[in-house]
Amino acid sequence: MQSGKLDKRITIRAKTLIDDGLRKKEVFTDLKSVWANVSYLSDAQRFSAGSAGRDLKMRFVIRRIPDVEISHENEIVFSGKTYFIDGAKPWRDDENFIEITAGLRK
Repeated sequence: MQSGKLDKRITIRAKTLIDDGLRKKEVFTDLKSVWANVSYLSDAQRFSAGSAGRDLKMRFVIRRIPDVEISHENEIVFSGKTYFIDGAKPWRDDENFIEITAGLRK
C-alpha cells in the first residue's frame, strides 16, 4: 500500500471499563487516530437480514500500530459515524498493514 493512498483520517477506539460509583460499565475511549485507505465492501442501500442491523460494510487499511492489537473489541469512528469491527488481518500478506472489515450499526 502506498502512503499516498492512506488519505482518510480514522479514530480507533478501545473498550474501557469505568466505575461511576454505582456500577461498572463499558465505554469506548479514543485509542489512536491514524491515516487509512477507506472503501465500501457493499452497496450503501443493501439491507441484510442476517447482519444484526449492519447494512454498510467498509474496509479500512491502516499501517500496523506497534503494541496495539485490533479486534472486534475495538470500534472505528470515520466521518462522524461509528463502525463496529468484524475482523482484522494482514493486508495482502503484508505485515506492515492491517485490513479491517467493519459494519455500520443503525
